[in-house]
Amino acid sequence: MTYQIRWHIENRVIHFHIWDKFTEAEMISSSEEIGQLLAQGTAPIHIICDVNGVTDYPRNIPVIKRSAQVYMNNPAMGWFIYLGFEHPIMRFLSSTIMQVLLKNFKHARSMEHVNEILPLVDPSLEVAISGLK
Repeated sequence: MTYQIRWHIENRVIHFHIWDKFTEAEMISSSEEIGQLLAQGTAPIHIICDVNGVTDYPRNIPVIKRSAQVYMNNPAMGWFIYLGFEHPIMRFLSSTIMQVLLKNFKHARSMEHVNEILPLVDPSLEVAISGLK
């Protein structure tokens, strides 16, 4: 398995970390796991998608779209914060695609940057974020 899903902030912020070769099967199973966390948490629930270390990923658009709909269409979904793909072309493409799919999208440079973004998009997280430092 080349991914890990855990709470960054319990019941509020999901940290979804992907590395190495991320397969279509892993994309589908990880989306189901994220859907379960969205059902357990307290809305709005934000997702940090950390792709640092990814060497290969699915390119099958219907599979990507179907997998992403688990959280895109979920009423508990807050912001999607994308971390990684620092190559300018990959960053532009991922950013463009995600902005079309999700209105609440940000790109972060580091986990520190993520922790700066979160209280700006959701002030109710300010105390929880200060406890992470």
